[in-house]
Amino acid sequence: MSRDPYTQISSKLDDLYRKFRQSPPSIPDRLFHYTNPQGFVSIINSQRLWASNADFLNDSSEPGYALDLLKEALDGIESNLSPISATRRALNGFWDWAMKERLEQGPHLYVFCLSEVPDLLSQWRAYGAHGAGYAIGFSSSRLTALIRSSEGQYLSKVVYDRDQQKSEAADVFNQIVAVIENYEACHGVIDGTTCGADAELVERAVRTIFLSEIIRLRAKFKISAFHEEAEWRMLQFVHPAVDRPAIGFRAALNGITPYLELDLGTNSLPIEQVTIGPALKPELSLQSAMLILAKKGCSTAEVRNSVVPFRL
Repeated sequence: MSRDPYTQISSKLDDLYRKFRQSPPSIPDRLFHYTNPQGFVSIINSQRLWASNADFLNDSSEPGYALDLLKEALDGIESNLSPISATRRALNGFWDWAMKERLEQGPHLYVFCLSEVPDLLSQWRAYGAHGAGYAIGFSSSRLTALIRSSEGQYLSKVVYDRDQQKSEAADVFNQIVAVIENYEACHGVIDGTTCGADAELVERAVRTIFLSEIIRLRAKFKISAFHEEAEWRMLQFVHPAVDRPAIGFRAALNGITPYLELDLGTNSLPIEQVTIGPALKPELSLQSAMLILAKKGCSTAEVRNSVVPFRL
């Protein structure tokens, strides 16, 4: 029996954590953020992006749907575990603990939403402010280069197909389980008798990574009805105990929403295109957008009007 199972296992779990958060290999050339006039002016003037707490996004069905699917996937994994394995002990009562822990202790997750599509009717209806919306197009490669994984920032593509969601969740959970099973297959069961205090540390590490992946995957999974959005998300993980990034609060239609500024280490966002939503006076909307972009050093950005006709 190895004298230090916790060190070996936690190292491998850390490797998995980083692997799960690698940027997708194939990213569209541009990603678009839909916003209203206030949001557009704020982003252009400040050259900053703001992410909202994932629990306060517009789609009220999203959190419950994803969590139900993830619990189902985890139940399936747990049912096949050996009753004496360290993973089985770690998952005993895990779900109730995890749901309380993610709200009280975190990590909390903040989301900046993007889309592959630059001119989408459903997005104009959601963010167009009755004919005054904007889709800010960012260079995907340059935006990805700004993301600071060491600061808990990641880029993720939203998955809409339920079978794909179940497959991805099972794959992630099985890779976590395999780390413990491989160790126990070589060295014997990890428990208090054979490993002393390390057994409890291993169980805590297993719980922590399962919780982290549930929080991450919950932000990736949406119901299929939203598939046309072709959404991507910049994710910012935040532990409530730390002071940075600072959390702010803003008034929204559904109440008060927690948000934060994404620290990307730049004063110049990689804005390459702006699509102006269906507008009553498209020529004036185009003119004003070009003026503010020029004033803020973004004059090379392509500006175009939506091809969707304006309707009151």
